Amino acid sequence: MSSAGFTLHQEALPLQRQVKTLINDDLKRILRSEGLAVAGVKAQLQDRILMSMQSGDFISLPFA
Repeated sequence: MSSAGFTLHQEALPLQRQVKTLINDDLKRILRSEGLAVAGVKAQLQDRILMSMQSGDFISLPFA
């Protein structure tokens, strides 16, 4: 691990926290923009976004 700068994990933490604060309409808008399923309860929508971010398939969050 590099001693200088942030690791990818450290950079992702603020985005993960931000995803957890979004309302369902915002989560669904993000999922639609990424071509992901929008069905499910809030926790499922959040997890779907976070899993996509971790897999590297996610382009970007519109509010980041």
